[in-house]
Amino acid sequence: MDAWESFFESFGLPTASERQLPDEVAGPLQFVLDPRRSLDIEHVEGYPVSPQEETIAYMREHYAQFQSALAMLDRMYDDLDLDVAYRERDRAQP
Repeated sequence: MDAWESFFESFGLPTASERQLPDEVAGPLQFVLDPRRSLDIEHVEGYPVSPQEETIAYMREHYAQFQSALAMLDRMYDDLDLDVAYRERDRAQP
């Protein structure tokens, strides 16, 4: 955890072990660190990646942030069948 905290703090980004209220955080971003004993890593084309199932489960748990990404994965991979519908609405020009 110390290494991660140092990493984020080197960019001036605050960290916490629990989500903080917006008025308690300096700046628009905060990173909530969830410690684990180890990471499950697979390799795809020689690059280390998190397992697809674990990644999708995390994205579903945080659906509001990842809805568009889930829809993109659903279009990219025929075997996922994530049943996600997302369409960015046209924005009116001022």
